[in-house]
This record gives sequence, structure tokens and C-alpha cells, in this order.
Amino acid sequence: MKKNMFWKAGCCLSAMLLSVAMISCNGNNPDDPNVEPNPSGNNDLVLSVSSVNVGQGEDAKVEITSGNGGYIVISADETVATATVAGTTVTIHGVKGGSTTISVKDAAKKAKPIAVKVSASGTNNINTSVMYTIEATSDEWSQQGDAWGNTWANYKGPKTYDPSPICTKRDYVGHANNWLKYDNDDIKELFEAIDDDNVFVCAGLGYEGTLDFGHAAIVLLLTDEDDPAHPGMKKVTVLSTNAAAYVAWNGYTSTPGTAWYDPSDGSFTIKNCKGHLGWENGAKPFEFCADRKYTPQN
Repeated sequence: MKKNMFWKAGCCLSAMLLSVAMISCNGNNPDDPNVEPNPSGNNDLVLSVSSVNVGQGEDAKVEITSGNGGYIVISADETVATATVAGTTVTIHGVKGGSTTISVKDAAKKAKPIAVKVSASGTNNINTSVMYTIEATSDEWSQQGDAWGNTWANYKGPKTYDPSPICTKRDYVGHANNWLKYDNDDIKELFEAIDDDNVFVCAGLGYEGTLDFGHAAIVLLLTDEDDPAHPGMKKVTVLSTNAAAYVAWNGYTSTPGTAWYDPSDGSFTIKNCKGHLGWENGAKPFEFCADRKYTPQN
């Protein structure tokens, strides 16, 4: 009899424990959304934030504070950032500098975006010891003329130039560098007139083998400021589209555009950098608009 009573009591206790376990598994804290899929749920999908900033190689957490369970996450660009979800926590991992969107969806087919900005890692240093590949866009053009004011189109459209070095005053004067393979007294004088060792100079659009190829060089200064127009990038100040105009030689004018630097791969891009190379009689024999990307070769 006692044995039977103990057996019944044990069964009742087991049933109670099982019920508690089921309630624990299936019940919900009223402060948390239902993690189990609920396709017919009417809960709003709510996230703790709508945007995050994360460093390259780092993680950021976003909480799902309301929803209908069955959560999935999708990155619009996994080369910039990836995302995973565990329970109600979304983990975003920064891959490289840039911006993208992470979409969070629930079982009721409700969705919310998370705007993600990834700050690139790396030092903001232009590498002057390697050659750079140069890719021009369809917006790049140049126009040649003569001393009598006659002009004709020289080039327009996308183009990949031969690799080119990037140079600073320190590189050129300190090491007598044969910049752009055309070492002559005029270009040497130009570099010696540059008053800042930190600026860097990249090839312009002049004809190879002529002074204009050095004169029409683009003079830039890298900064530590983030570029809001290009997430993950650093601002580059265009000091002049003509090195000759930068040192105030007569007949050369500059219309600086914009530029930005990508610390993740060391590349920099220039946009809408225009210049005029003139002669003393006022003619403008060469005009150009540079739109191009410089990428260091490995």
C-alpha cells in the first residue's frame, strides 16, 4: 500500500515537474518577444537601435525587443558586414570599411533594417614605395590646344593607365628620385618649391615625355578626418590639380575636386579634379578633368 502511494506520489511529482518544464520552455517573459515562430503573430517588430557604427574586425550587438519569433538576418553586402542572430540578439561583424544594411525578419514576415557603418582599420599613410595602378572613369577627359587658341579633344572615357609611383617632396629631393621617369631640372625645381614634406603627388594627364606630365600632377594631403560622404573612408584634401599651380607658376590654374582614402587597402580616389595649363601669351594648350582611382600594387 505504501509502495503504491509512493509510486503515485512520484508520478504526480514527475507530472508537476514536466508541466513546469513545459511552461518554462513554452511560456514567455512578458518583457521579451516570443522566440518561437508565430507566423500569425500581431506583435510589432521592434529593435533596440536602427543604426550601428562598428570597427573593422569588431562586433556590435542589437536586441530584438518585440517580434513574432523565428528571426533571420540578411546582410545586403557581406563584404562590408555580416550578421547572425541567437535568440533575440543580433550580432553584426564589421568586415571592411563601408556601409550596408542588415535586414531583420520574423515569422510573421515583418522586417526592420539596421543601417551599418564600418570604420576601416589601418594607418592613414600613403605608401610611396610601391607602384599604383590607375583606373580612370568615364568622366575623365583631356583637351589639347596650341599657342594660337586652337583646341581639339585628346581623350575622353574610361582608361587604365600604366602603373605609376606616388611621390612626396621627401622622396624626390631626398633621394633624387627619377619621378615618373622624366627627371629634368624643371620638375626638380617644381618639387623643391613644394613647402610641405607631407603632401603627396600623383600623375596628371599631360603627355608622357613632356613637362606637362609633371606640371599637371595632382597634389593632395591625407587627413585623419572621417569622410561622411564615403563611410569608412578618410578625407583627402586636393591642394591643387596642377603641381605647377600649387607653387604659383604663371599660366597654370587649378579647380580642386574631391578625394578620399581607403585605409583598408591603401587606395585613394579623386573626383572632378580639373586643371588648365597655359602659356605666357594667355593661351590654354591643355585642359583636363581627372576622375580616377589609385590602388597600390602588392
